[in-house]
Amino acid sequence: MKKTAIAAALLFLSLTGCGTTTYDDFVFPETDKSTLEPVGDIFNYNDYSSIPPTKEETSENFVSDDGLCIIGKKEHYFDVSLDLTSGDHYNAGRSYAETVLKADPGFEKKADAFLSDLIIASMTDVKKTQRSSVLHSKITSILHTLPEEYRDELEGFGSVFGNTKDIAPNDGVLSEYEALLLQLAPDLLTDSVGYAVSVGGERTKSHKQLSAVVSVSYGRNGDYLSEDHCVLRMKNPDSTITSLTSLGILNVNTAVNDKGVLVSLMNSYFNEGNEKTVSEVSCTFTLRNAIENCDNAENTAKQIISEADKFNKSYSVFLTDSTHSYSAELCCDEDNRKYILRDKDTKLLDGLGNNFSDCLVAVNQLTAYGMPDMITRKNNTLNSEYFKWIKSEEIFGGNDLIDQSRLKEILTYEKHGTPITRIRNDDMIFMLIADHESRTLQADLVGNEGVQDTPEFIDLGTF
Repeated sequence: MKKTAIAAALLFLSLTGCGTTTYDDFVFPETDKSTLEPVGDIFNYNDYSSIPPTKEETSENFVSDDGLCIIGKKEHYFDVSLDLTSGDHYNAGRSYAETVLKADPGFEKKADAFLSDLIIASMTDVKKTQRSSVLHSKITSILHTLPEEYRDELEGFGSVFGNTKDIAPNDGVLSEYEALLLQLAPDLLTDSVGYAVSVGGERTKSHKQLSAVVSVSYGRNGDYLSEDHCVLRMKNPDSTITSLTSLGILNVNTAVNDKGVLVSLMNSYFNEGNEKTVSEVSCTFTLRNAIENCDNAENTAKQIISEADKFNKSYSVFLTDSTHSYSAELCCDEDNRKYILRDKDTKLLDGLGNNFSDCLVAVNQLTAYGMPDMITRKNNTLNSEYFKWIKSEEIFGGNDLIDQSRLKEILTYEKHGTPITRIRNDDMIFMLIADHESRTLQADLVGNEGVQDTPEFIDLGTF
């Protein structure tokens, strides 16, 4: 008992510094560098309240011989008008290609490098020697499923380039079939649109929808996506659609029509489709057909869903009009086909919070209750899309009013390249802001300098 008491006393003295033991010779062990960063190093505090979007002047116009295509060259993008009212879609496609080559003499080299990046990223399970034949077969197959006017456009576009069916990327030029692949790449290769959000109701002063789309791509490394931003305005007899895309592209990934319906296509990573098979229809041209012919978001979604049985990949499609927002979630697995039109009140997968008031968020995963769960902790598939969702709850939670300036501030508050960056990563192509109150479009168009902490937003006109 006495020995125990003495030991305790000695220990107490050593710990309190009252004995003879000191720390003079103590050496701190070497450890890995801390990953903690000061808050000021990972957050931006941008203020766009007094900074309107930049309106760019046209430096040069390029006009096709038949007048069907006009391309205005601006500092950060090409403003394209394509007249489809004559009904001659073959000549419209050909005129577009011819005018593209006038406006951007380096177009072929850049587009060819872009396709090479996508093929490498998408066809890892296909032998390099077989990729050309696989793609050739898929292009031929899906081309004949397109409505006649779209097929005519693509064939007219392709006719301007090398008169071969070769697919030999990274040779600096486009063949006819590579030009067609450029139009069908989202259907035949793996790519992604990254994130979308829409607020309305009590969250906006006008109660109309205010939306943002962040677009990303696996082909972001080359110059095509950074130098050839394009606003394509396609004029049809009964409607006009405005597509934010890359120069030369006729399909629809992100577009809005003159009725105010905005659509944006997102991949779901649930199933990427069989690399050696092809959807019975093109999803991107299904979107275009729907937005050309529908006058509200719900009807547009229903038309897209009516074609979903013919898709071999799963998608979600973000849609808004002036008063509603949706995510059309399309699970296209052959053993478990399921389609849900999700709105802000739809029940979500267990493990996903819905701390949003008058707000709808869409990511590259299916999120409605009843869909295959590839996003939450439940199935041990924790991924970047889950973190985007959690981040969205943080930045869009609550009931505060949001206008254009505030939306830009919220979406740019993460500094680029930090460990917590979720929404604007290195693969970002653009961030589009669509305001249904003013019917205006503006965008952060990412150039060769990469994603910026305080981006300049460019005025893209009205819809």
